Amino acid sequence: MNRNRPYANLSARGFFSVVFKRKRLIGSVALGICAMALCAWLVVPTVYEAQTQILVKLGRESVYIPNWPVRDSAIPPLGTRGNELINSEVELIKSKELAERVVTELGLPMFQNQSIDLWPGSWGTLFSTKQESDLKNEAAERVRKQLVVEPVKNSRVIEIRFRHRDPQTAAQAVSHVVDGYFEKRTLLYSSPQSLTFFREQSDTLKKEINELENELKRFKETHDLSALMEEKSLLLKQKVEIQNNLNLATSQRAEMNRRIKEIGKHMVGMPASVSQGEDLESNPALINTLQARLVELELKQRELSAKYTDNNRLVQEVKNEINLVREKLSREESQRHARTRFGPNPSRLQMENDLARNQIESQATADKEKALTQHLDTCRRRLEQLNDLELKLREREQTIKIKQDNYHLYIAKLEESRIANAMDERKITSVSLVESARVPLEPVGPKLPVVMGVVLPISLFLGIAAAFLREMFNDRLESPEDCEEVFRAPVLTSLLEYHGSEARG
Repeated sequence: MNRNRPYANLSARGFFSVVFKRKRLIGSVALGICAMALCAWLVVPTVYEAQTQILVKLGRESVYIPNWPVRDSAIPPLGTRGNELINSEVELIKSKELAERVVTELGLPMFQNQSIDLWPGSWGTLFSTKQESDLKNEAAERVRKQLVVEPVKNSRVIEIRFRHRDPQTAAQAVSHVVDGYFEKRTLLYSSPQSLTFFREQSDTLKKEINELENELKRFKETHDLSALMEEKSLLLKQKVEIQNNLNLATSQRAEMNRRIKEIGKHMVGMPASVSQGEDLESNPALINTLQARLVELELKQRELSAKYTDNNRLVQEVKNEINLVREKLSREESQRHARTRFGPNPSRLQMENDLARNQIESQATADKEKALTQHLDTCRRRLEQLNDLELKLREREQTIKIKQDNYHLYIAKLEESRIANAMDERKITSVSLVESARVPLEPVGPKLPVVMGVVLPISLFLGIAAAFLREMFNDRLESPEDCEEVFRAPVLTSLLEYHGSEARG
């Protein structure tokens, strides 16, 4: 074999040299392969594709409805993101149950000889010993693989496509898938037990509310709470009034005790008897009067000094009057005679009378204070009792209020469930059929331009490969260059090949 071939250095000249030299071989291989592909295209059965579209909206099925009553503001939307909602519907359409339903309704023979790669499998089923259930499962699996469910980009539309050799079967399969999807979706999102549940719960709550209302009525009658707030208001006013009177009595008794102490201090050292006068030009009555007046003025001065300052007009007047009485008393006392008469001290007697009167009033005030304290304690105990009763009353009323709110919510949910069941019975859902499946008029595969577009480059590549193989295993000298390379001598001349037929022509 000659190793020095034009293709040995992998140059463009050597490559094109081989291609032009073996152009007939390359054309023959390419045409043969294309002819085989054309025959295969004619033999392989055509495939038809039926499609439909459905629109998924955010409806009542996409809202979470709990089994207990809650307020509308507490109901969270479910699947508000479009991808979650669309993906859920896609998985529902691609469920095995719908594929089995299509096989059951259209018949097993429609899908038994259908293969995913579009080649008939009649030989496999002819000698198959499988049971009918296994064959149905295999056919359903084929249907699932042939069924294409894809969401349309940037929309809530789902496109459903199915391929089959029979256009009628393809359209019917898509229609049965859509019908089964609507029925299954309605069944999944429906809750027929909720109507009975909400009705039973509302009836139970109604009975409980009636019992609680009767219990509340008996509680009010037992404790006489027909006018609870009015009684509390009167007791509060009475408590304030009693407290004010008690404070006043306490201050009065303190003032009387202070007076008693002051009078007791003045009585210390005061003689029980005083001079009643003298035999000659004596005036004991005046002296006693002045002395009593002096004591009264001193007591008054102390009271005023406790309330006012020394510069107050009343205090100054009392001081001036005390000075005048003392001067008068001094003058009268200085005028004495040889014999003086003595008798009971009227100032002490007056002080004793004042002391007795203040003691009696202090005792009376103390008794009054004790009575007011007892009355105040009675009011407080009654207010505490009313507060406890009010708390129990509010608890019962609050319980009734909660039960009533729950009852109204259950009634609202009962009506919602009734409406939802009615809509489910009429198959009113948030999914709409955009376009029904139609019988396809033209097949989707295999298409001749596509087949030839794939086969033509492959056939050319195989033809070129065959040319190079032919060149590799060829030992003939077919050109002057081959001779020069083999014999390492220049070619002086070359002769064209003579064909007798061409000469005759």
